[in-house]
Amino acid sequence: MYKIVDNTIKTKKVSVIIPIYGVELFIERCAISLFEQTLDDIEYIFVDDCTMDKSVQILQGIIAKYPHRKDNIFIIRHEKNKGLASARKTGLKFVHGEYVAHCDSDDWIERNMYEYLYQEAISTNADIVWCDYYRSDGKSKKTISTKVQPELMQGPVWNKLVRTRLYTDYDIEFPTANKGEDGALMVQLSFFANKRIHVAEPLYNYFINPTSICGVITPEACLNRLFQEKTNVKFKTNFLIRQGVYEKYKDSVLRWKILSRKNLLPILEEQKYYQIWKSTFPEADKEYLKSPKINFRMKIGYILIRLRLDRVFKSLVQKWA
Repeated sequence: MYKIVDNTIKTKKVSVIIPIYGVELFIERCAISLFEQTLDDIEYIFVDDCTMDKSVQILQGIIAKYPHRKDNIFIIRHEKNKGLASARKTGLKFVHGEYVAHCDSDDWIERNMYEYLYQEAISTNADIVWCDYYRSDGKSKKTISTKVQPELMQGPVWNKLVRTRLYTDYDIEFPTANKGEDGALMVQLSFFANKRIHVAEPLYNYFINPTSICGVITPEACLNRLFQEKTNVKFKTNFLIRQGVYEKYKDSVLRWKILSRKNLLPILEEQKYYQIWKSTFPEADKEYLKSPKINFRMKIGYILIRLRLDRVFKSLVQKWA
């Protein structure tokens, strides 16, 4: 059922890693967009993270319709469910590409995405090339510009093409917490990259899947995301400390801490979580606003958010008093 990867296969231009778990409603759309890419010298590494639905069977049916791709399609199966980060890590063990891309199996891509990004990478000798993307709910979509990026790039990984040697030469670590794990990955890759190039074209379609880990907004799910985000902030912070550059990037760390708290927004109606909110990174607020590297617009935006939250909190305290 599952093809064994032959490590004697010659180098490809691009390897695409696609984790599979619970996507039987979306895998067909994703696979078709992958197999119809205009780039020929490409391989696809699907990692079945012990999905319990018919995702793999549906995928195999699509593969049969693209015989010219068959020899460059590999399906790797985990013995047990390990999560998104581990699935991506497993896929990297089998790549033969000069560059690596990641694609989530409930998303889809434009037909020329990988050829476009690869040609840009080769012509500029870039280690990382990234593009804009569409944010879609299945009914409409909005273009998201990603031109402005900090020196230490965060996630996502799915709109980027990364030179494979960045993973192998620098022993990049994968976090264990799944929420925000791509940000922890990209911070490391961008730190070691010599050149990064932005393509001002939306080539990736990011689907807001209500059943994914990002779509569930129950109190328990939001808290779980918060603590996973905190874990990955600590992961990134420790990486900077090991590299001896924490002082240089400490303002980025403060920004990560602030942004990680957004995961509690959907559950503010639950007063019992108020104290959890207050106790999350309590030192970050004042330091963030005093930082000379945080521009005026960012400070005003943050203050407005805090004022809004404070009004909510005041109302909650009165309600449960």
